[in-house]
Amino acid sequence: GGGGGQQQLYLCLAGEDGAVRFYDMHFRLEAWFEDMEAGPITSISFSTSSSGGNKDGGASSPTSGNPMGSSKLDFTTPDFCVGTLQAYVVLMEAALFEEVDPDARRGTLLVQGMSDEAHGVAMHPKRSELVIACYSGAVFLWDYDSKVLLMVRQFDATKLRPRTLCFDPSGQYLMVGFTSGSVKLLESSTLEDVANFKNGRDPVTLASFSPRGNFFAYADSSHHVYLHQLVVSESTAATTAGAAASDSSSSSGSSSLMGEGGGPSSQGVRATWTYLGRYKSHSAPVTALEFGLRESGEQCLVSVGEDRFMVDYDLEESSVSEGVLLLDDPRRIEQTSVPTAACWHPLLGVGEDKDFEDRIVTCNSEYKFLQWNADNKSCRKTSLGPTVGMTGPVVALKALVPEKVKPSAGPGGDEAFRGAPAVALKALVPEKVKPSAGPGGDEASVVLPPLSPSEQAAKAFCVYAAAHQVVGLLKMPFDGNPAKSVALVAHPNQVSCVCVSRDAALIATSGGADCTVNLWSVHPEVVDRAELSSFVPLKEEPPLSRLVSTAVPPQGRASVEPPRVDCGAAFRAAAGGGRGGGAGDGSELDALIDFFYYAQLRTQGEGTTLPRDVKGSVPLSEVPNLMCALGHYPSESEALNMVNELKYSEFTSKGLVKDQCSLEEFVKLFVNHRPVFGVDKQGLEAAFKLLASNAADAASVAATAAAQAAAGKHHRHHPGHGGEGAFSPAATGTSQPSSPFPTSSASGGAFHQSQADAAAASAALARYLGESGALEWATLKGQLTSAGEAVGNEELIGCLRALTGLDDLPEGPLGTAEFVENVLGFEEDDEGGGEVGNGLYGSVDASLEEKA
Repeated sequence: GGGGGQQQLYLCLAGEDGAVRFYDMHFRLEAWFEDMEAGPITSISFSTSSSGGNKDGGASSPTSGNPMGSSKLDFTTPDFCVGTLQAYVVLMEAALFEEVDPDARRGTLLVQGMSDEAHGVAMHPKRSELVIACYSGAVFLWDYDSKVLLMVRQFDATKLRPRTLCFDPSGQYLMVGFTSGSVKLLESSTLEDVANFKNGRDPVTLASFSPRGNFFAYADSSHHVYLHQLVVSESTAATTAGAAASDSSSSSGSSSLMGEGGGPSSQGVRATWTYLGRYKSHSAPVTALEFGLRESGEQCLVSVGEDRFMVDYDLEESSVSEGVLLLDDPRRIEQTSVPTAACWHPLLGVGEDKDFEDRIVTCNSEYKFLQWNADNKSCRKTSLGPTVGMTGPVVALKALVPEKVKPSAGPGGDEAFRGAPAVALKALVPEKVKPSAGPGGDEASVVLPPLSPSEQAAKAFCVYAAAHQVVGLLKMPFDGNPAKSVALVAHPNQVSCVCVSRDAALIATSGGADCTVNLWSVHPEVVDRAELSSFVPLKEEPPLSRLVSTAVPPQGRASVEPPRVDCGAAFRAAAGGGRGGGAGDGSELDALIDFFYYAQLRTQGEGTTLPRDVKGSVPLSEVPNLMCALGHYPSESEALNMVNELKYSEFTSKGLVKDQCSLEEFVKLFVNHRPVFGVDKQGLEAAFKLLASNAADAASVAATAAAQAAAGKHHRHHPGHGGEGAFSPAATGTSQPSSPFPTSSASGGAFHQSQADAAAASAALARYLGESGALEWATLKGQLTSAGEAVGNEELIGCLRALTGLDDLPEGPLGTAEFVENVLGFEEDDEGGGEVGNGLYGSVDASLEEKA
């Protein structure tokens, strides 16, 4: 619709041709605005004031005698704004209709937004600048302090769609990765090309610069990792300038930069980005590609993929001639879950309290954070990650590492705070915080002493993004305390990218398909307050101290002042109840305490007649048994990770190796290692279908080999020589040995044809059973005794005897329901469809009841 003066009425039409036209009530064209060149128009809005009119600002009077029409110069309408499909908002004044020059009729650009998906965002390491990559081909450079768009670089979206952005540590270069596999190095302030690289055809998904800026790496969707190195050499000024012009105009993958030498301009420095090669590190998408700086000053690069492997690259030995080399063999870090993100763990603390072990933090699809030693890749700690809203696991993790500052004043003097993270120093730590609920009512309070400089510096934070919607702040060190994280809904769907400002005070997130980039301020003091609210003041002896009451005399306990703050209440509540309130009635925690007490008796001997020496701890070898007793059955690899976590729990800070586990430590271990979800029927059905599919594929391969043998290929070689087409028991899946004597053509062909028919029938049966969710018992038995952490025959017989009373199951297809009911010993309840195994959000009682 439209409007005008008191006696003028217009019909306003705006459409895909990018023009706005005004018609009178007889559908006669009165005015037109066709020179905006802002793209198809999607919306229009008129000003409420009638200031439109002639160019000099005065309103035109309607022509008398013709109330339904007006002359061109008498056209009057309020000023209006249009929104376009290219994300422009343009202000159009009615007086522009009288302009003669087309350039003067384009209006005023108010907003230039993003018209397509935004998957890349990066913040300058030295300036308050933000860069956004849009699938429309545009790269936007913003000043986020003044909220001003500084520059736009437009690429041809049909050939170059920017996806990934990354600044080098100095802020001089901006690397842009495109969906076509191309990579460009741009000058960060002008967005002009510095170098072009075209070494792949698949979209660039991840990119990173080394801490010193002399390496950069990127990964693409075909699971390759590409590595480039900055090679510096001396050259004459003329040679350098000529080479720079030649390299900058080519796409060979190198660039030359001119610098000042030791003398006048006769000498220069040639800095060339050299392509070292690529390595197909993973067989599934790469989820993290991170450079790190070791405590020794050595740079390193690791990648993590959905194939559950971590790869460490050798930056020193990689070269153009040798290509990209690995430092060690790829390390498998997961068995069932999938790694989703990773980052280097910052070294916390200062002075004697500073960490001295380099670690890599990985996140997985089971909401867990795992810390790995950077040298031997052993698991140092597993902790429960954020589960707010259950919107998916963490897919992006960035440590907040601001510029190091020295505060004006503080306890211990200025020198005590030198080098401490700014985000830790500005965190507010109240001296007295009232808990939300707990024994003692409102009068109870938590009193904490002032933090020392080393404790201040030991506080660090990281920002994370979940698979959908949620962005949050998490406090280090990771210990599984749910109160140490806060989260909010940042986007309606996927969070495609997260980056941190130079001072760690702001974070930027992009929403991908929602074409939106949001800027968030960071307030770590909120996390500090949330953590303090999880502490419970102590007015009596801790509830877990009853386990050591038989070992410490009463007079000895009375001389020791109990701690004034109980920091383990949050973990006991997560374990199923306890002091200060929490989920459950405490029965699960009571069971855990009973099992722990029994484990202490068991280590000394159940039938011993000697006085009991209960010290309140158990050997680390008892930890896997305790987990099994509580309903969580870890694999051998998971059990080893648990033992190593406790063994080296004080190695990072104190360099000590432990051989005992206390009850408080085991409660935290149980909360962190317990699966978030139990095993449900859908998971079992998926596992059965996968095993059946693998069996069908293996049978199909055997059928193909047998068919080729039946066609006569085996007669091309003498039997027993092992040539192509020779009969092999491994190829057909039978244990029948090859005959050392030649066979006739007819008998050999008939034999191989029968083998081919049998293999084809086996493949068809396996595929049919797989579609129905069933599996041959022989196939399942073979997988149990040969794949993964294989089960021995005697151990399998013992398990079957305990579950079913039989040494073996009858041959034939085995369905998921039959396996759950007849083998595992559970039966489905009336509702059904629930979960089978124990977990944080599910248990056996939810859907299946144990048979009497």
